[in-house]
Amino acid sequence: MSAGNVRSPAVAGLFYPSSADELKKVISACFESPYGPGALRPNAAPAACVAGLMCPHAGYVYSGPTAAHAFAALSASPTPEVVVIIGPNHRGLGSPLAVPECSAWQTPIGTMPIDTSLRSALLQAAAGVSEDDVAFQSEHSHEVMLPFLQVVCHPEVPILPIAWGRLDLTAIPFGHSLASVLAADSRRILLLASTDMSHYVPAETARQLDGNALKRIADMDAEGLIREVRQQRITMCGVAPTAVVMTALSTRNASAEILAYGTSGDATGDQRNVVGYAAAVFRTARA
Repeated sequence: MSAGNVRSPAVAGLFYPSSADELKKVISACFESPYGPGALRPNAAPAACVAGLMCPHAGYVYSGPTAAHAFAALSASPTPEVVVIIGPNHRGLGSPLAVPECSAWQTPIGTMPIDTSLRSALLQAAAGVSEDDVAFQSEHSHEVMLPFLQVVCHPEVPILPIAWGRLDLTAIPFGHSLASVLAADSRRILLLASTDMSHYVPAETARQLDGNALKRIADMDAEGLIREVRQQRITMCGVAPTAVVMTALSTRNASAEILAYGTSGDATGDQRNVVGYAAAVFRTARA
């Protein structure tokens, strides 16, 4: 998993290229895809404060163009000083609610330090959080966000990944705990929820089910999102991470905007059995 105290990539060469040059080309292609937002253009006069994102985490060939919409919105906002990435623990390894114990994560583009001060504050403020590298050892939901962040923000922007393997309803109290940690920190901190939407259903079904969930997100209704996903049996793997971000940012009167929606069928041409992907941005009046 790691060399020394640095986490090595688990899915480089699988979800995205393992070569830095090729990876940057693929990320550019995600922006310039017919399903993407267009070529990334640095914005010298940021128009709004992006406090949070929701991004899909499949292989870049499938979900990269959708994810690019969220990162394009981020590029038009003041650059974050720290990024908190909350993603599902797909394999159930390690602690059910974990932050890394290691000091940094490596990608083909460079090394991103773990923000130790924010980690310490969260460990003190939120119940049940453990330092556990095992929870991240084979997990892709956080890792696939990093190269996009390195291209859009800075190759060495500090991060704090959080692996979520708990019940969805505990997302609400954890979101409030996270909000208290953010309120005590004067830096610009971006919250990023990593999630895919419906899994392995016909494209028409995915769009209908996911559309209902996305309405809850647009309304900043975290409890309603959890309820919708449970009642409609929507296989949204990162519903809890998304609810955490929504809850934490609701204390700052954030608004949500759904930027893009697509499915794996856009890449494969197979509409019979798809995974849904959505990108959203959460904005506040202040950093």
